[in-house]
Parts: sequence; structure tokens; C-alpha cells
Amino acid sequence: MSEQTVAFFTHSGDLLAWHSLAGEYQFNQGIGTHDGGMLMVGATQAGQGLVVKMDHKGMVEWQHVMSQDVTVLTHVVQLKSGDFMMIGQSLRDSDQTIATLIRLSRLGEEHWVVHLSSDEAEHTQLSGLVLTHNEDVIIAGTRSDAVYSSLSQGWIARFKIGKKSKQVKLVWETLAGKADARNQINDIVVTSNAIVAVGASNQKSNQYYMDYWVLGVTLKGNTEWEHHYGGIIGNDEAFSVIEMNEAQLVVSGYSSGFSSISGTWLLSLNAAGEIDDFTPTALQH
Repeated sequence: MSEQTVAFFTHSGDLLAWHSLAGEYQFNQGIGTHDGGMLMVGATQAGQGLVVKMDHKGMVEWQHVMSQDVTVLTHVVQLKSGDFMMIGQSLRDSDQTIATLIRLSRLGEEHWVVHLSSDEAEHTQLSGLVLTHNEDVIIAGTRSDAVYSSLSQGWIARFKIGKKSKQVKLVWETLAGKADARNQINDIVVTSNAIVAVGASNQKSNQYYMDYWVLGVTLKGNTEWEHHYGGIIGNDEAFSVIEMNEAQLVVSGYSSGFSSISGTWLLSLNAAGEIDDFTPTALQH
């Protein structure tokens, strides 16, 4: 039987505690909780969504295996009330999955489970879950007609959520990127005035090589700007984005196209997603 190790660090990188969990688990994301502990989401070896809550010393307080048909949980956030919102995948048939939104209490009790996709022909690969200032839910991912399709578009949607009842109202959703290209979103962040998504796209490179893809969407769902960064030859893909301040975004990813140095690269962007007087930086080991 394998073990999963969870480590707790200070902001300066000092190890506080670590704990091993026996079992065959796959964890996709962990967050710090309001009580100083940690909550992780993922899946069991049997293909069921899994939630594990730990205290500040790394000891398991409770765990919850999802009911219904939720096969994996990918992202989680905690609401001001202490409840947890999470997204995952549910299996419709052998090769179609649908995005699913779940609300759990702070003690791991299921309030509700809602399937978000309605088109039986679509496949959604989830990549981000964030909250607006009024705790609307923003979900991002990549949509295609089939799991192994070479054509895809970025998908971002905003939902209003209820408390105890199964109230999930779609405010808006948008598809980004040309339909005849491969576009994928890997991460999102809500800034002071927009939603910024990053990923990869081949719509600017004759559909062969992938470029860094960065786009800004208003809180009303309108795409304000879109940029592609990369070299003439080689694949470039952005994996994460953070807002340093109102004037600066930092994007990290993998590149083989910026120069002869392949590996992890950082981009510093202004609030409009533009590289402003800054040379992309390679992180070398």
C-alpha cells in the first residue's frame, strides 16, 4: 500500500509538520482553511471524488468520499461561512465527462451536487475555481467535442450559488479562442477589475506549435484583451498566474520557443497582459 505525504510550511519555507496518509489516493489541490488546517481534494483509487480535512498539525479530522457519480475533484475554495465549494468531473458514459459543482459543509456534509454541462456531445476539462468579491463562483476549463479532440476552446463561466438548497444560477459563460484551433486554459485569477486566464493556444502558429495564451475577461463576461507569446519554433504553455499588485501579473510555464533554453519561464505582465519592458526569464536548475 502506498502513502501520500502532506507537508506544512511557513511563509519563509520552514517545515512545520508533515503527515503520511496510507492508501491509494490522487490529490489535485490543497488549500489552507479558516481554522489553520488544510483541505485536500482528489480521487480514490476506485475512481470516486475524495475530500480530506486535516488540522494544523497534519492529522486527519475527517474525510468524505463523494456519492453519486463524481469520479474526481479538481479544485476547491472556502466560503466566508466556512462551507467549501469544489468542482470535479462526473462520468456520463465511457468517454464523456461533465463538469460538476459541489457544496460541502465545514464538517464534510454534502449540501448539494449540481451537474453544469448540458450538451451530451461535449467534454469539459476543468482548470480553475475562484470566487468574486461577493462570492459568485468563477469556473474555467477547456471544452471540446470529445476527450481526444485536437480542437478545443477555453471556457469561463460565472455562477450565483445558494446556501442550503440546490440553487445554482448561470450568470454568463463564454468560449474563448477560435473554434478551428486548439485552445486550453490552465489557470485563472480574479484581479481587482477582471478575470485573467492563462494556458496555451496554436491559433497564431498555423495550428502546429503552441504559444503562451493570456486573456482578460471582464466580470460581465466580455473578453477585453488577448495575447499570444512564444517563439517561431517550439511549444510554449502557461500553467499558472498570480496578481502581484494592480499593475503586475506574473505568469509561469514551460517554453521551448522563447530562446535556445528550454524549461520553466516567468513572464511579468502589466494589467492588460502585455510584456512591458521585461525580458522573459528562464529558471535554471
